[in-house]
Amino acid sequence: MAHGYDPNTKEERIFIVKCLQFASADTVGKEAILNELSSFQDRSKPSEVFSQLQGWREVIYSYRDTYGWKKLLQTVPVAGVIFGAFTNRSLINDVAEAGMMLYQKRRALERLEQHEENSAPQLN
Repeated sequence: MAHGYDPNTKEERIFIVKCLQFASADTVGKEAILNELSSFQDRSKPSEVFSQLQGWREVIYSYRDTYGWKKLLQTVPVAGVIFGAFTNRSLINDVAEAGMMLYQKRRALERLEQHEENSAPQLN
């Protein structure tokens, strides 16, 4: 919402999942997600449902594994609390940083596209 997008729309929810996927991906996965998101606004391309489902699956598996280890280590009385606090903070920071970066990039690309459309010479 801070960047001017409605998080209740389907397209924004897909973008948010891609942000979550980006935050938990490895280097190769991040590059693929960046390539996919660079053409996110291009409505002429058909939506790739399989890619979106795979993105959901990767996010769910990644966070399930992280959550499972966190809960397992929280069974140790004092160390579990410290580890849980550290992993929660780390996870929130990673997701927040990825989200802000990707939304800023998206907004910059939209502005460049608008500028190019407005400054293109019109043929009469």
